[in-house]
Amino acid sequence: MPSNPLLTQDELDYIQQILADPPSRPQAEAQPKLGEQLSELLGRLDEAGQLTLNTRQHEQHLSFPLHLVREGSDAPRLELGAPQIFEGSNSERPWRMSPSSPLQLLDEQGNTSDLQVVELSHDGMLVHNTGSATPAANPTLRLLLPRQRLVCLQLWLVRRVSRKRYAYRLVARQAKDEQLLLQYLFEQHQALQHNGAAAGQPHRAAG
Repeated sequence: MPSNPLLTQDELDYIQQILADPPSRPQAEAQPKLGEQLSELLGRLDEAGQLTLNTRQHEQHLSFPLHLVREGSDAPRLELGAPQIFEGSNSERPWRMSPSSPLQLLDEQGNTSDLQVVELSHDGMLVHNTGSATPAANPTLRLLLPRQRLVCLQLWLVRRVSRKRYAYRLVARQAKDEQLLLQYLFEQHQALQHNGAAAGQPHRAAG
């Protein structure tokens, strides 16, 4: 049974009309109605989790989630969340960064594990095993980020890359963990872009 569309055809036509033929100087009496209609449509899209802002440059794609914020009687406003970052032109993959020094993984009690992160993306990581035992296939660990930020992650072993290195798929345990991870990756991406711009060319992470 087909699901009901989020927007009616009339509403889709209305948005297309605004985008295709925006009025250069709308009449004052039309502005409240226009604002109310847009707010209603944005609100419905926000509730469905479908509001994003996408940017593409230098074969990189950043997808920012947009959230509609309503506070009292003030007009609703849009806020940007930390983006998911992808790279590649023909076939996109999550952007991976290599920290200047490995990031430590802690166990659920806060003790140092044998695993250190040498590459990281929003959905996976490459770790170096400093111990002698084979690492667990699906551990729950906490990633220690700079400024003592902890991200609780569920990991699944994908493959053994070399004698001491393993690739894992990751999922953040809670929404706050996902936001911390995405914010950290975005900070690193921005820093790399800034350094690349200072050197006169865009910078791409290793991998």
